[in-house]
Amino acid sequence: MFFSDEAVNNLLYYSKSLVDEIAKKKTKANDFLPEQYVIFAGMISYYGFEQIDAIYKVFSTTGFVADSRKVEKNKKDYEVAFCEAGISFSNNKYIIRRDIHSLYCPSEPYQEFVEKLVHEINHCVNSVNSPICKRDSMMFYRSGMFLFDIHNQYEEAHYLEECFNTLQTAEIMNHILSFGQYHIEDSTMKTVLNRLAGKKVDKLGSSYSIITPEIYPLYSHPEFYPLLRNNRISGDLKAIRSNFDQKVGVGSFAELASSIDCAWINRDSQQAGKAYQLVSRYVHR
Repeated sequence: MFFSDEAVNNLLYYSKSLVDEIAKKKTKANDFLPEQYVIFAGMISYYGFEQIDAIYKVFSTTGFVADSRKVEKNKKDYEVAFCEAGISFSNNKYIIRRDIHSLYCPSEPYQEFVEKLVHEINHCVNSVNSPICKRDSMMFYRSGMFLFDIHNQYEEAHYLEECFNTLQTAEIMNHILSFGQYHIEDSTMKTVLNRLAGKKVDKLGSSYSIITPEIYPLYSHPEFYPLLRNNRISGDLKAIRSNFDQKVGVGSFAELASSIDCAWINRDSQQAGKAYQLVSRYVHR
């Protein structure tokens, strides 16, 4: 984190300059810029400047769309922001499109909106390197830890990825909230941070809090945490799986991912308990 007025303002101005530079070049929609400024800075604060290329690439290639589809707000599973992604094959290469849509309106909680934006952008940051991978003869598209066959015949670790991303989002949000402790010079970013003033973030996050408690002991483990943070962003998922399997048993990571998926989809407490047992075996080994 950054710990002085000067350091925080320098980071915010630097982030704003990069986002504005990107905005001038983009042909995609580039709405809600003030939030982008602050989130870009929060991600640098969390990941460090060594990951600036991945962060910059996501903001450069992702559309940020203020969506006017009001009808969606009547749905029970309505989200204030969501990522719409697609993959196509052209000129002998795969082309990935990502757009983050906002359905936010002023009557809704602002923290929820910003946190959801961070959540979706962080998925993208952890997918921008090595987004296409191959296992045996199958080609997969990668979203963090989540892999799905490009022909939609197989997928794995969908909600395990959501757990990891939710827990990481909470940490990034705390970096963003920390900026509000300082005297912010830029009026647009000051407005964003003032609207978040006094807010708190649960370390277990909000999006998938039903299943994150089972995963948190693994996520925060001193050996696993840096492995996940570095290799998820680089795309070396094999190292993460192998580390878990070496401690818990061959095939255990796949078993963990399957249990978490079932626990979320079916609200199955037995599968949640099974996931927690696997995590406990890793943590207490």
